Amino acid sequence: MLLSTPPRTKSPSFKTNDTKPTSPRTASLISGVSLVIMFFVAMYSEMLIRTSMIIPNDSETTRNNIKQNEMKFQSGLVGYLIILLCDVISSISMYQVFKSISAVLSCWVAGLRMIYSVIFGWAIWQLFRGYFMLFNDHGKDFMEFFARYESIWAFGLMIFGWHLFFLSMLARRSNFVAPWIGVMTGVAGIAYFVDNLLKLTYSEYENVKTLLNIGVAIPAIVGEVGLAVAFISHYAKSRKH
Repeated sequence: MLLSTPPRTKSPSFKTNDTKPTSPRTASLISGVSLVIMFFVAMYSEMLIRTSMIIPNDSETTRNNIKQNEMKFQSGLVGYLIILLCDVISSISMYQVFKSISAVLSCWVAGLRMIYSVIFGWAIWQLFRGYFMLFNDHGKDFMEFFARYESIWAFGLMIFGWHLFFLSMLARRSNFVAPWIGVMTGVAGIAYFVDNLLKLTYSEYENVKTLLNIGVAIPAIVGEVGLAVAFISHYAKSRKH
């Protein structure tokens, strides 16, 4: 007599209904934390280190500043690498957050930030080259590499401006970013583009530099910090639900 085989039961699946929302929720936290880290590290590396130690058209003062504060300058270089890493991470995480709103626009946002990151990485390399050249007895042209950093980064920031502009479009279409944050992010994008375009092309840029820097700083700080808060708040609220 044939023994009847018991009906097969499906093995328990490890997939749950929470799988889909988990990825954007986690990506939102990663985006917010990355923006916060970049904000504070950039304040340190760019404002407190580079601009205070590298004096344009004054190689001797610059050389003395760096040699007398070598560890401090090195920490600034490490800070730039941290910023670069966060840029790459945030470009991926922001795509995960916004792709449900518009996959095409999210690709543009992520792609532009990736392109910016490559250019920014090349600019950072100029700082390293200038630093290494400074300690070379024959390195009289180290200031040239520091100048290249500014021009390469300025070109990159024009692309970053477009990234922010498209990001503002996604932010305004989302249900977790306040409309005014999206607007300020878009204004920051336009300001970045105009400021750095003039920096590279306008011979009298130094005469309007202070005004333009203020015009960039205000919307950039409000918009990008606002986005960071929105991302982290979105993570916290979605976690409760």
